[in-house]
Amino acid sequence: MNHTKIKSYELIGKRVAIGQITFTSIKTYHMLKKEGVDVAMFFDRDYRLQHIKYRNTPIFPWSNFHDTYVILTISSRYSELKKMLIESCGYSEDRIILLDDILFECSESDVSNEYDWDWFKKNLNNVSDAYLTYRYSILQKQRGPEGIPLRNLMVDVNNKCTLNCKYCYTQMPYYRAEEKRNYDMDEIIESLDHLLDVVDFIPYLSIFGGEPLLHPKLHKLISFLNSKKAQERVVCANITTNGTLLLSDEVVGAIKENTLFWRIGVSPYGIHSKKQYELFSQLNETGIPYYSKYMVYWQITGQTIEPKSVDMESIRKKCEKCVCRDLHFLNGKLYQCTVLAHFEALHRVPYDNRNSFDCRKSYTKDELRDFLQSYSPGMAYCSGNHQIYLRDESEMDKCGGKMVPVAEQTEEILQYKRYE
Repeated sequence: MNHTKIKSYELIGKRVAIGQITFTSIKTYHMLKKEGVDVAMFFDRDYRLQHIKYRNTPIFPWSNFHDTYVILTISSRYSELKKMLIESCGYSEDRIILLDDILFECSESDVSNEYDWDWFKKNLNNVSDAYLTYRYSILQKQRGPEGIPLRNLMVDVNNKCTLNCKYCYTQMPYYRAEEKRNYDMDEIIESLDHLLDVVDFIPYLSIFGGEPLLHPKLHKLISFLNSKKAQERVVCANITTNGTLLLSDEVVGAIKENTLFWRIGVSPYGIHSKKQYELFSQLNETGIPYYSKYMVYWQITGQTIEPKSVDMESIRKKCEKCVCRDLHFLNGKLYQCTVLAHFEALHRVPYDNRNSFDCRKSYTKDELRDFLQSYSPGMAYCSGNHQIYLRDESEMDKCGGKMVPVAEQTEEILQYKRYE
């Protein structure tokens, strides 16, 4: 059956297993079930998933079950998994089926209401992108082409941090001691509430800082995002932390009571992230999904320059190459760039009311749409940030040497030209 296209109904009457547990495999499961195929089990290497069930279908370690056909759903691992099934589990090639070779009569939309999202949230850390795609398609149908979907939104709750990273993405070393504070949580929530009255979809909302876990009222923002209005617009929420603090009981409780999909993003900064392993244990014990991405280098971002001119065409070209263009919410204002938000807060760029959109006042969809489709003049003062991947130090010339060790600390308040 391998390497030739088959129709899904040809699997009716055969015993089928699907490996491994991903959103794609769950989607495949529902499509096969809809067409009358008996899916007897899933396979997965993750011991946490083994011997639990999805929709009464068990999950087992990879093994050889008599007369079972295995469907592989991860195209990037076809060769690896096929070799493992043949050499380690004793499967013959004709019992291994690639998902790409199956022709379905039904479509993904035919099973979109079958997914058990509560099971996903409880058992999988990697479901948010699939959930986002699913929710986006549903909301698009509900709200139509006139709706306003935002790209990823970062919400700052403070400019205080437990570290002082020299090349901080949010410019923490440039803030003087008297400028560092936890922002008024009631004002943050009120401004976000106004924004949610106008926007239709926020795929990914990230609570940022500083170090957000320093804010004593962080749980209030989490609880607000459990409101009906937020639930109808926000797909996935995230708290980004540096591994120096644990979650408070109030934060854990607010997340556990929340029906929104939450993840904790832990940035492991080596010896500086002194509580990262305690935090991982806490998250495992409480069942809160998390992810952590180890980094060797940071790329220098957010350096100010004196532009030769402030023309929108050059700004547009710079922005198209930049990877830092998540929307940023700071002090009740919406910015098209995280770095620009802090440039303006620090007066590192000349003030221009076109740099931000004030969410504290009343506004219309058209006014917000015009802002989102424009470019901010303050971006002309940024050195830009191009995504560059380095395999080792020998490739440092790719970025002009602009890579630095992760979380390099400084005790100084960094100086800069200040526009009044």
